[in-house]
Amino acid sequence: MFERLDRCRGLLLGVGALAATCLLASTALAQFQLSSQRAQDGTVYEIISVPNLPSLFGGAEEVRITTLGGSVNGFQTCSQSGTANQPVKAGSGVDTGAGQALHPLSATFRTTVLNVVDPSNVSFTAIGSGRLVIGSTGNQFEVCRESNYCLGHSPIATVSSITQSDANVPAACVASLTAACGSLTTLGFGLASNGTNCTAMPTVSTTICGPRPTDGFTVRKGQAIVIIYNHSLSMQGFSVGAAGFGVDTDNIRGVNCSGSNVVVNADAQNPSAPARAPLPFQKPAPALSALALVATAMLLIGFGLIRLLRPVPVRSVEKSKR
Repeated sequence: MFERLDRCRGLLLGVGALAATCLLASTALAQFQLSSQRAQDGTVYEIISVPNLPSLFGGAEEVRITTLGGSVNGFQTCSQSGTANQPVKAGSGVDTGAGQALHPLSATFRTTVLNVVDPSNVSFTAIGSGRLVIGSTGNQFEVCRESNYCLGHSPIATVSSITQSDANVPAACVASLTAACGSLTTLGFGLASNGTNCTAMPTVSTTICGPRPTDGFTVRKGQAIVIIYNHSLSMQGFSVGAAGFGVDTDNIRGVNCSGSNVVVNADAQNPSAPARAPLPFQKPAPALSALALVATAMLLIGFGLIRLLRPVPVRSVEKSKR
């Protein structure tokens, strides 16, 4: 039997100071990859992806993400895995009782789930609100909180409010976890809500061999989703996190389960994005308007004509002989 409980607690120790005590899951348990990038204005890009590998732990082909979020003053996760028919859990969120606050729903955005083939191929330009490029050649996407920072060298991914839904990702709402992972506040997906707050709890506990959760969204091998946290956070640290369950879809798995689309493991991660010092401000050189350029040209031409038409003084011959 394999069973492990992993927790990560982030605590605010003071203004601008963040510490975390973590027991991180072993790399064998990591079903999805989670990383973040920081732009000049503080915008945070959280990348949730599933590696395009022949086999993931437990034989999973996809991960069902059920909770995620970000915070300037600490973020927590919990996970527990096991063997066939044993309970497992995976959750993430903030502990408001410890002074942590979830990043505002209105300032959180996302792409849809993108088919990038190689989600580990990431480049980032931090100028302004940032430009992220993800994916292998022919399957790359540009992701920008503000579209004018994208160059259009690759297809530009649509960025939507996290409260909107599409064919791959249901609308998000603010949810409360009160069971397996303690009292945490997080973002859930595809749950009944009153518009802002979920009226049901996200899936944070199930069993190995249990059915795929009905809430949340699916990220398959070679896919990624980018969550964007928009705020002026340049001088503050920022933590992001996500949790979900590995799902087997082809009936080839490392645990003895019957049926398809069953849970085979649990995973939760919460890396932090350190504060980023603002880049030096470069004041652009003033540009002349078209009207100013025309006026300047006419002025120069006028001076030239005056100089050309002005009579040249002739020196007296008598004076020159003297």
